[in-house]
Amino acid sequence: MEIRSLFFRSNRLSKIFIVAAFYFVLGKLGLLLAIPPGVATPLWPSSGIALAAVLIWGYQVWPGIWLGSLLVNIGTLLDSTSTLPAIVPLAVAGGIATGSTLQAILGAFLIRRVIGSIHPFDKVKNVTTFVGLMFASCLTASMIGTTTLVFGGNIPWSAYPVTWVTWWLGDLISVLIIVPLALHWEKEVWSQWDRQRLMEGVFLLVLLFIVDQIALGGKYVFRFFINPSAYLTIPFILWAAFRFGQVGVMASILVVLGTAIFGIFHGVGPFVQETVNESFLALQIYIGIITVTGLVLAAALAERKHIERYLTIQYRVARILTQSATLQEAVREIFQVICEELGWHYGGLWKVDQEAGVLRCVTIWYVSSVRFPEFEDLSRRTTFSSGVGLPGRVLSSGNPVWIMDVRKDPNFPRVPMAIKEGLRAACAFPILRDGNVLGVIEFFSVYQRRPDEDAIQLLASVGDKISRFMEYRRTSDIVQESEIRNRAIIESALDCIITMDHEGKIIEFNPAAEKTFGYSRAESIGKPLAKLIIPHRLRNDHLMGLQNYLATGKGSLLNKRIEMTALRSDETEFPVEVAISQVPIAGNPIFTGFLRDISERKQAEDTIRKLSTPVLQIRPGLLILPVIGTMDKQRVDQLREKLLSGIRSYRAKVAVMDITGIAFTEVDSVKQIMSMVEAARLMGAQVILTGMGKPFSEALLSANIKLDMMVSVGDLQRGMEVAERMVEEMSRPVRIAD
Repeated sequence: MEIRSLFFRSNRLSKIFIVAAFYFVLGKLGLLLAIPPGVATPLWPSSGIALAAVLIWGYQVWPGIWLGSLLVNIGTLLDSTSTLPAIVPLAVAGGIATGSTLQAILGAFLIRRVIGSIHPFDKVKNVTTFVGLMFASCLTASMIGTTTLVFGGNIPWSAYPVTWVTWWLGDLISVLIIVPLALHWEKEVWSQWDRQRLMEGVFLLVLLFIVDQIALGGKYVFRFFINPSAYLTIPFILWAAFRFGQVGVMASILVVLGTAIFGIFHGVGPFVQETVNESFLALQIYIGIITVTGLVLAAALAERKHIERYLTIQYRVARILTQSATLQEAVREIFQVICEELGWHYGGLWKVDQEAGVLRCVTIWYVSSVRFPEFEDLSRRTTFSSGVGLPGRVLSSGNPVWIMDVRKDPNFPRVPMAIKEGLRAACAFPILRDGNVLGVIEFFSVYQRRPDEDAIQLLASVGDKISRFMEYRRTSDIVQESEIRNRAIIESALDCIITMDHEGKIIEFNPAAEKTFGYSRAESIGKPLAKLIIPHRLRNDHLMGLQNYLATGKGSLLNKRIEMTALRSDETEFPVEVAISQVPIAGNPIFTGFLRDISERKQAEDTIRKLSTPVLQIRPGLLILPVIGTMDKQRVDQLREKLLSGIRSYRAKVAVMDITGIAFTEVDSVKQIMSMVEAARLMGAQVILTGMGKPFSEALLSANIKLDMMVSVGDLQRGMEVAERMVEEMSRPVRIAD
């Protein structure tokens, strides 16, 4: 922590020298791999450090990049051009330094301008944009540097293409690896992991290192192993992406890269070509592919978790407000939800004292793992007027405020106690009613955190819900109180809430439903629900289901969370998640449905499906198909196509399908899986199923499927052992008796 604090809190001059030093040291390491005349290298980590430094510290550190590049190249150029005047290599080194500096500045400018954030790794769109921008920006140093070498007489024009490609790929790969690691280090991501997760990460890297020694350079470590395919590393990259995000992916790729370089220098491994430079070009392509794949997969997973977390917070906050008797009780539970889900450590509620015109702290909550007794005591004893301190600024503006580090904020009177008890980042948002601030809620973290627009919008929404709750509690009449409470929940809900009477006509249509379906409440009330939001092909089923319930009192869709297709006012269809229940009132029944647009979730699931089901050839004649996610007809069709295509392409005799990651709940899904097994058999390949759980076995019995048509093994490791033996048996020549 002390080293990190030195890096990120230094003054400008110190930052410049830190950048120059790192650029120089990493540059010297990169030059160990250089091609003649010793400047262009297939791996140049200094380019990643330069871009990360500009993103974190700003354009002010550009002299450090220029100085570091000049120093690292001048010695090499002086040695290779000893017959020329000293001014020539000095000019060439200056030109290279200028190109490197311009590349870092251009890359940072494009990221800020196009993506709008210096942390572009939380969304798939941002990751793909980042990769595209780096493809373009990394052309800068390679073109300027190579051209400078030609005009300086260091290389002939015939060497221009090889030098340029090597330089460009070296910078690109280094940027794709180093920048995510540096930016996540700056965010202190791993400092928020518990001990168990850190141990898992260490275990992953150690195990990956061992596998890489076998796959990429095993001859010098385990002489009794045969070099397998480099694709053995891919499952570990997937493991890192699922469990540790971009940090795990980049750390794993560094292990792969280091082992592969070792193998190339010793003439072993799958990347060895006729020349060392060609070997490194092959390695660059491989590293580039798995780096981009890992970053995109980790971003897709992070994006999905992000959406699910925010939906969970909205739901839990709404539920707390409907079940709490007092504001203090509700706020303490809301603090716990937000701190647990968003990673804050301390929360406080400030209410406006209308007579004194100041804010007073009335409720405080913090996570059980840390304590802030002196900061809590100071907050309870302090009052803030408008514009003073964090709560006062929110009172004055009526808008949320985010402080990345309270230690550097000029308007934070509690800073001495915050420093003493280790508080860093802070955010606060108002509780508004009719444009007036009723109170302020603040949160603190022991880590430095950059502003998060999604989190700010979420907290503002929470503030709006709390405001409605306070309005509800202010009402004294029991009947009016109940009506206000229900209306507040309905109108503030992010989910669509639609109520229908026994004739199928709409009697309630909340604002979320208006926004989702494109009808106003006035247009909807009294209209048949089937004609407004149910697709034409499903309307008869809806009407028959309603009639059946009215006749028998039984409904197959009631009190269940199901997925179905809905219809907007513009006649477009989209997927929704809906839960329908009967309202317990006397007389004719009425029904309320809670609907949520799940289009984005489906898109995220599709992305994960595509990225999480590779067909891998482990050895000639043997394939593996790891299956993760949910199972439906479309998914089964995709899996069947991948499996059969893989069998045809690789002429596989045995395929291992691991279904550990799938939750089977329907007999039809099991039948479809077994149809895939039978199709593979017809093509002459034996399929081994691993990871079969109890639900799958029960579904097999329910479907009356013969067990002799399949081979199943408990787990993937044993399944691979069985598959290896089967391939060996099938590969043995058959002797025909004389």
